[in-house]
Amino acid sequence: ASDWIGRKNVSFMYFVLYAIACLTLHFKEYGVLFVGRILGGTATALLYTVFDAWLVKRFNWKCLPPQWLGSIFKRAGLIHGIAAISAGLLGQLVVMSTPSTTYGGFALGKEIAVFETAACILILGGVFVCVLWEDERKESETPRLYISENKGISESKESISQPARPSSLSAFSRETV
Repeated sequence: ASDWIGRKNVSFMYFVLYAIACLTLHFKEYGVLFVGRILGGTATALLYTVFDAWLVKRFNWKCLPPQWLGSIFKRAGLIHGIAAISAGLLGQLVVMSTPSTTYGGFALGKEIAVFETAACILILGGVFVCVLWEDERKESETPRLYISENKGISESKESISQPARPSSLSAFSRETV
């Protein structure tokens, strides 16, 4: 779907779907909560696929050295871990500082406040994607030349035009991403 719609648009859909899923937790009706879980699951699937696919597509389009991609994913894993710990600490702070209230079938505060905070952060992330990301469908499909430190431009051209050899990037060839 992201190839047809565009990774920027699908990434924006992640933020919107997850923000709506967070907001459905205010209601005590099972139908609304069920819809929220479906939206949350769909958003999680987008989170774990679209952003990585976007990174690999941009990486291949810019013809960067293959060994850099593994390094990028390692750093991203570390940053994700730090972000998860920070989010947990922020969530605990929010729960401890917010009173719990209920208005009929609508809940506010305490445990729901964590999801309200998440929805606000998701909205900011969606704005970030809309404003700062380039739409890859507007870019030229011709990749830029990569000139390695050890090869001349002619050897680099040959390495770009040769079929990919089995490696850690073999699942992400130019034709499939």
